[in-house]
Amino acid sequence: MPHILKAFEQSLPDHPYVWEHGSPMQIRALSCALKYNHIQFNGPTHCTWLVFDIDRSDAYDLLQDPHVPSPSIACFNPKNGHAHFYYLLKTAVRKAPDASARALRYCAAIERALCERLRADHGYAGLVAKNPLHSDWYTLALRSEGYELGELADWFTPKELGALDKTKNSYGLGRNCQTFEILRLWAYKAIRQFDRAAGFDRWYNAVFERCAAIQLQLDEPLPADEVRSIAKSVAKWVYTRIGGFGHSEAFIQKQTERGRKGGQCKGMAYAAKRDRARSMRSDGDSINAIATALNVSRRSIINWTQ
Repeated sequence: MPHILKAFEQSLPDHPYVWEHGSPMQIRALSCALKYNHIQFNGPTHCTWLVFDIDRSDAYDLLQDPHVPSPSIACFNPKNGHAHFYYLLKTAVRKAPDASARALRYCAAIERALCERLRADHGYAGLVAKNPLHSDWYTLALRSEGYELGELADWFTPKELGALDKTKNSYGLGRNCQTFEILRLWAYKAIRQFDRAAGFDRWYNAVFERCAAIQLQLDEPLPADEVRSIAKSVAKWVYTRIGGFGHSEAFIQKQTERGRKGGQCKGMAYAAKRDRARSMRSDGDSINAIATALNVSRRSIINWTQ
């Protein structure tokens, strides 16, 4: 088996979604999932593959186009010539709520530009794709080494990349990025009004409803499975890391120990918010957004993050 196909198999989620024509989407253990001709290629927290749906009979001609970067894997339907192009990222881009917003936007801009260059299907949901390991497809293993994001970005002009334009969120990671940013900022604030005694399930339901409502703002809403995945990820992260007072018990204990050793903390609430503000600022959040999320003054955020 070519190295890139081994890398594909090793990168798959333990229990991916699978699909075959005429059957509903299902979740299966990996050993069973590999028998299906469509499979989920990225897990819920990381983007390892950029995948594009070339819904045209001339998809093979793109491999000869000097203006198109070679896909890592090209998976063709031998009956009509349609294909999925897989691009392996050397460093996976984290999609979880604690991910770098700047890195997500950068990856989304590259994905959007590559979609335009390939003239790929803008309506592609991006959850499952042709399984390159399945005999139903004609698969080409074209590149064994993954791409750095900058390497892919070099194929495009700044104008094509859109200068990381946050308004262009109609495709792929752009939708994820917009959903994450809106949802996590809402959750940072909402958790302070939430009764922890009600339990995680009730909190998750509230986050899921908010995540579903966000989809009404998108030209192409995310698939229901992706909405559930994002909602669960944000709900779990915010519930365990921030909680009702800004941080988890483990985080508070860590800060308490720092305070005892250095005598620098002015109280756990102050230290926790300050550290959280610095983390959010490093992820690209604005001063106003951080101040709103942490319920402190804009001047405090500026002082903490200088």
